[in-house]
Amino acid sequence: MDYTGNWIYLALVVFSFYGLGMLFLKMGLMPWKAYIPVYNFWIYSKALGKPGWWGLLMLVPGVNLMMYGVYGFLTARAFNRTKNADMALAIILPYVFFYTSGRRADLKFSGLEKYNPEPNSFIKNWADPIIFAVIAASVIRGYFIEAFTIPTSSLEKSLMVGDFLFVNKFAYGPKLPQTPFSFPFAHHTMPLTESVPSYMQWLKLPYLRLPGFGTVKNNHIVVFNYPDGDTVAIKHQNTSYYQIIRDLTEQEAQNNPHGTFSTWHHEAWMRVHQDVKTFGPVVGRPVDKRDHYVKRCIAIAGDTLRIKNAEVYINGKLLEKPQNLQHHYFVKSTTDFVTQEWLDQNDIYVTEAFKVSRYIDKRDTLLVMSSLFQNTNNGIPLPLAERKALQTTFNTNDTLVYCLNLTALKAK
Repeated sequence: MDYTGNWIYLALVVFSFYGLGMLFLKMGLMPWKAYIPVYNFWIYSKALGKPGWWGLLMLVPGVNLMMYGVYGFLTARAFNRTKNADMALAIILPYVFFYTSGRRADLKFSGLEKYNPEPNSFIKNWADPIIFAVIAASVIRGYFIEAFTIPTSSLEKSLMVGDFLFVNKFAYGPKLPQTPFSFPFAHHTMPLTESVPSYMQWLKLPYLRLPGFGTVKNNHIVVFNYPDGDTVAIKHQNTSYYQIIRDLTEQEAQNNPHGTFSTWHHEAWMRVHQDVKTFGPVVGRPVDKRDHYVKRCIAIAGDTLRIKNAEVYINGKLLEKPQNLQHHYFVKSTTDFVTQEWLDQNDIYVTEAFKVSRYIDKRDTLLVMSSLFQNTNNGIPLPLAERKALQTTFNTNDTLVYCLNLTALKAK
């Protein structure tokens, strides 16, 4: 891992301590105290008339970056550097602002109580409370609770698509951010964009999780960063990038049976990375910026897991089946047997336009087409147990493979 950015940031922090020492001298404080991490900002907060515990926030990764902006803003007010250019420098580059303020012999410490805000200046009056509100929300979201929306139906009926839930991060211990330079409240992509990252990777931190109140147990529902999400094709973010490569590698093998695996894999890789119109740009993501998944943990470290005849055994014991359990049933056919009569017999109703996702290779050959049939109630999708789905896959020898998503008891 390249830690060049970390060393640059460390140099900026030390440089800010040097500037803070000169400010301490102007304020009648001992300059050497500016070189003691956390304690320096504890003292500085009190000297500015703010709570001393603000200094403790300098220990929190990500939050400390925003706190630097707050201290820069307060410094500009306390030393009467209130021009717009000075305010911007104080918020964006407080490390430099401390130094330039300390070097100026004409600047005197007047304190925040003597600062007279301009009634028509939004930045000068509202930047401080807005920044601190963002900091408070970031601390709560990053270390205590975070809101999520259920995107898929894998946990119905326990959790429904569109459900909102709050995750208690102290249950298993909050994880410190590994890419602390990020846009507030955005996960991996900037709002209103499709592929612009909301974070910067030049400052990286190692994996560290704080102690929690417990550990993951069997049948707990947990939210986690999807391990397979380190690389994604932007236009197919809901599909594993590696699964796309595997699928296209298999298609290359069918198209060129006399080739080698390395050739098939290379052709698949080139198609995904070069066909930006179909797949979008391919991007990598750090661990803490991978997509969030919510799943039920059926086995933990030390357990034995066995799947036999579509039944799951944990430590030799059959796992209890939830009500309305569903399975995928694959039916291979050389003809298209999906007729309206067949759909009616299986309670599958086409009530909305097909949702089609497809891979098109450079020869414009249709490789995969998935169609979702579902019944709805006034346009609202019904719960999993009340709907049926069908997926059609075409391969190169014109064989049709239907994947039926049906309730297990009905299918039998």
